[in-house]
Amino acid sequence: GLHLEGPHVGRGKEAGAQNVEFARDPDVGELEGLVEASGGNIRRVTLAPELPRALEYIKRAKELGITVAAGHTNATYEEAVAGFDEGITICNHLFNGMRLFHHREPGIIGACLVRDDVYAEMIADMIHLHPAAINTAIKAKGLEKTILITDAIATVGLPDGEYELGGLETVVKDGISRVKATGRLAGSTLTMDLAIKNLVTKLNLDLKDAVGMATSNPADALNLSDRGRLIPGCVANVTIFDSGFNVLVTIVKGKVLYGGTR
Repeated sequence: GLHLEGPHVGRGKEAGAQNVEFARDPDVGELEGLVEASGGNIRRVTLAPELPRALEYIKRAKELGITVAAGHTNATYEEAVAGFDEGITICNHLFNGMRLFHHREPGIIGACLVRDDVYAEMIADMIHLHPAAINTAIKAKGLEKTILITDAIATVGLPDGEYELGGLETVVKDGISRVKATGRLAGSTLTMDLAIKNLVTKLNLDLKDAVGMATSNPADALNLSDRGRLIPGCVANVTIFDSGFNVLVTIVKGKVLYGGTR
């Protein structure tokens, strides 16, 4: 399915690498039109809950069976709570692209960390987040409510150089992608095998827990009961790697697509 990360995002620093020229307030009619145009394949939307008509949009998205996340947002604590109460169940790349935590205004970060019904996603490239920030979220949310993501863009696997992202010029240097004009991080070149390796080798997380954050947890967050687990009845999507976290075999829907014997 499709994940729409925007265009209903904040216009300040929280926009990150989102092109604010395309940003606009939530519109239920637009959502319904996109759902129809996609053939019902929109599975998730990410928006800033403080925007006008956001709560109405969240409610309609839930009615359409779409998972709603909060991201690229300057929401206060109260605005975030209102969004969660209306049906937001995920914080999109927690800490990045959102209002900073303050002890007198904890904002959406504080709201996410204390809500048992909200998942927290994090980019574990050790660039977007300090290891202690990741640990803080894991301690607050618990392993089952923490999701590992890459936030990878089209430059994954490509050499350093200048690229384009949503109409913005970007520069990849030493594997780090940034918006050329502002220096803001622009997604990542992280792959999931490296993300899991980072959690195990740099945060001393158990392998099974790190893998769960990349598999069963996101499946649960999206209500995909047939994904993310190696049990009868689930889709046979499997990655096999060695003790050095080098990918040996990739299996998608029971078919070997990389390595092994095809």
